[in-house]
Amino acid sequence: MAHLTTLPVSTVISEPDIAALFSFPSFNGMQCQLLQHVLLKSSSILLSSPTGSGKTVIFELALVQMIRNMKQNGSFVPGARKAVYIAPMRSLVAERKTDWERRFRQLG
Repeated sequence: MAHLTTLPVSTVISEPDIAALFSFPSFNGMQCQLLQHVLLKSSSILLSSPTGSGKTVIFELALVQMIRNMKQNGSFVPGARKAVYIAPMRSLVAERKTDWERRFRQLG
């Protein structure tokens, strides 16, 4: 297994408005292993990892990258694209949706 390390959010995300979406100082080892795939490639990911390991942050990074890509190619229309989040409880999905609407509003 590769050595896991952490990286400061400010090192990975250069845009202050996007870095502000993340309330923690560093991405953990599991997240660091996926940063390149999520931020530099445009393919699907299936991630299976223990509870509390940071899977939701990977989803949030994928949302950021989707928004970045649309803004770069001029196709950004708020609400025109969808992302799928699956969780075992409806209440968890509702909680995440409320949080993301509040936090991601500034990005459109």
